[in-house]
Amino acid sequence: MVQDLDQWRARVLGLLTRAAIETCRPSIPSSTLRRDLQAELDPSGLTAFVVSPYYWALHVHDGTEAVWRAPTSRGKRVYIFFRNKRDDPRTDGARHYPRRASQLRSLTDDEYRHGLQRNRERRKRGLPPFMFVVKSVRSPTPIPGAGFFDPARGMRGFTQRGEEIIAEELGSLIRQELRGYTESLDVPI
Repeated sequence: MVQDLDQWRARVLGLLTRAAIETCRPSIPSSTLRRDLQAELDPSGLTAFVVSPYYWALHVHDGTEAVWRAPTSRGKRVYIFFRNKRDDPRTDGARHYPRRASQLRSLTDDEYRHGLQRNRERRKRGLPPFMFVVKSVRSPTPIPGAGFFDPARGMRGFTQRGEEIIAEELGSLIRQELRGYTESLDVPI
């Protein structure tokens, strides 16, 4: 029974975690964050957490007042992004997108100069820029967060769904236990 109870608890925790992921997923504005949500089990096996492996998920969830700014070789702070993310050398053509803030890197001087040169060439041909360089990225108003883990926003309805899952699974466990008990019961006639 104890082993069965541990298995039951692990099963219910898995069902609840999947339900939590499916509940919050539609409210996440980023397809990358929606796709890569993960469940992490507490070592005790009694608690699970729904997490995103990306450092920037916090900014999408909570909102932000200013975007991260990288120093250039001249000491000025700018925000650099590319029209096509596959052109960004910092992400190796979008194959190695940073998950942690420690994996962020600035463009090298050569990469920066190359991007500016491509911008000049494209401007002469009347094309949009290859690389965008924004000198001030401070937003005049804070960027609102999506709040996909907030109970009243992204997780709305999860409590009710969680209670339904637990009731269904508990009912199943009780029926299973009673079935085993009544089958082994000798009743004299």
